[in-house]
Amino acid sequence: MVSRKDFEYPTGKTYLAGMSLGCASLQSLKLIEEELQVWREQGVEGHSQQHIYNRSWFGDMERLCNEKLAELILGADPSEVAVMGELSANLNMLLLQFYRPTNTRFKIVMEDKPFPSDLFLVQGHLQRFGYDPQNALALVKPRESGVIEEDDFCALIDADPSICLILLGGVNYLTGQVFDMARLAKHASEKSVLFGVDLAHAVGNVPLELSKWGVDFAAWCSYKYLNAGPGAIAGVYVHKRHHTLDPVFKGWWGTKDRFGSEYKPIESALRFTMSNPNVLSMASLLGSLQTFEQARSMKDIRDQSFELTELFREKTAELQRQGIMEIITPREKERSGAQLTLRFSRMQAEHVYEKLRSAGIIVDTRSNCIRIAFVALYNTVDDVVLISNKLNDILTDLQG
Repeated sequence: MVSRKDFEYPTGKTYLAGMSLGCASLQSLKLIEEELQVWREQGVEGHSQQHIYNRSWFGDMERLCNEKLAELILGADPSEVAVMGELSANLNMLLLQFYRPTNTRFKIVMEDKPFPSDLFLVQGHLQRFGYDPQNALALVKPRESGVIEEDDFCALIDADPSICLILLGGVNYLTGQVFDMARLAKHASEKSVLFGVDLAHAVGNVPLELSKWGVDFAAWCSYKYLNAGPGAIAGVYVHKRHHTLDPVFKGWWGTKDRFGSEYKPIESALRFTMSNPNVLSMASLLGSLQTFEQARSMKDIRDQSFELTELFREKTAELQRQGIMEIITPREKERSGAQLTLRFSRMQAEHVYEKLRSAGIIVDTRSNCIRIAFVALYNTVDDVVLISNKLNDILTDLQG
């Protein structure tokens, strides 16, 4: 069983910002130090089978990461997974690969208020083909409840035959809403619409079954709930049915003979890789994944996070009832993960954020919202009680 003792938890703090940057696992730090030792003592031979920890930099470390990501986190076949690059760069690469508009099918669908980088890159790809994003990008907006309904995605796809691709934040970065990716992937497939997902806030947070759901492609970062460290190596998922695609970007790492003169792409998601991945970053990711391996399953992690978020809702019920604070994250278990988003007036949000920060409670703020995450691997009931009591004190004083 994994707990706070398995992490370097920020000293003297109550850390509730795992949706921005996860805590460092002791295993990640151990593996980073081991790879630094190999570099010091073996140099280039770290790429060989002489690697003193049997994790050759020429494929073994990458294979271990891909296998554990596939099994523990993504619900995928290892051949569908490749650790590589950074999230926005990977999404750009995937859109270059999958967005192939025609005269009759050219529109892209996203949820309302996606992460800005996702919006920017989609707009860029539309403009690259000469389309005006005002006309070629459809955003599915929330209903009065504040929830974006999957029914509205499906209705839009049914009504507009010019839609060719959906790019969805599997868990919305602002509200924390978890989307029914299985349903949307199935409906998209029935309409011959490609379905891609930004999993930045989903990996390590909620259970995934990407292969079973039939998701076409996905990308993620590893520094949030995967706890692999700031700017850590990201990754891509590409369903097996697309492993015959000719990569738009070609490099030595994606070909069968990496020192040969003829390009023959690997028959897996590795064909979309271009260069050798960062070893120290993979070491951190592998250490984190080994920690996840000790934590039963993603279902258990999600169950524990839900218990913590429910406790927070109960302990702040009076603030919500009085309209002093609103939780805009859906309450249903299937629509929520570790994150809760608290909405205030902008002035109140800034005041509350600074008061929490001065009390050693680390959260983050977006506009008039404060985001908190109860990460089951290292957060506890005591953390819930502490921030609940502090919020009650701050907001009671603010009301005067």
